[in-house]
Amino acid sequence: MGSGILRNCKVKLSWYRPKHTLLLNYRSSLDAKRVAERLNGITFRGHVVKARLQMPHLFQITSFTVILDEVPDDAEYMQALVRRAKSVSCTIPPCHTHSLESIPRLLDPFGPVDSYEELPLDKAKAKRVAFAQFSSPEAVVNAVKALNGQRQAVLADSPLWVEQIFSVKYVLPVRHFACIKEELDKLRDVHSNAKVRYYFDPNTPQQKATVRVYGPEAKMVARLKLRVEKLVRGE
Repeated sequence: MGSGILRNCKVKLSWYRPKHTLLLNYRSSLDAKRVAERLNGITFRGHVVKARLQMPHLFQITSFTVILDEVPDDAEYMQALVRRAKSVSCTIPPCHTHSLESIPRLLDPFGPVDSYEELPLDKAKAKRVAFAQFSSPEAVVNAVKALNGQRQAVLADSPLWVEQIFSVKYVLPVRHFACIKEELDKLRDVHSNAKVRYYFDPNTPQQKATVRVYGPEAKMVARLKLRVEKLVRGE
């Protein structure tokens, strides 16, 4: 279980998952036009498809292109969408896999970073979330002031949000977590000024559940922390 100590040297970082543009190629303009009309506006695996026909050149007779805009950063999704479109050829762009390396580097100028934890990808959510802990409160203040809301080249010119928070983390055996999950969900749903979030790390030898309580107001986080700890103790 976690130490249960609230820390104010921590920040929450969030950013939109990058999106891509796919170019689908067809042998005839009629095929390309039909595909663009068929795909545009449909909902595919929870995402609205934005498709348009690239205007051909005056004397173009082969390789007509359909452009898919704002495609989610998900290789499996992109491959399935291309299969549905029955494209003659399409290059799947590489997904964004470098945030674990690039985001901490943005924090380096403000002081030593004791820990950095990027939460597992949730395909149902548009944003990625990470937590970082500095060695001093001053570093937190400076990082928030300089980075919050600023567009970053490493995120394809998308903004990065940096928020100072109070946070506590607990690591529980999966069976223990399963016994209190329903009550944790209730706490999560009724508290707005402090949040409860849990997730699993599939890379650990013995799978554990991580439960995190966090928020910008120490008093609210402390109250929720006490309620979570009662559940953890079985009270």
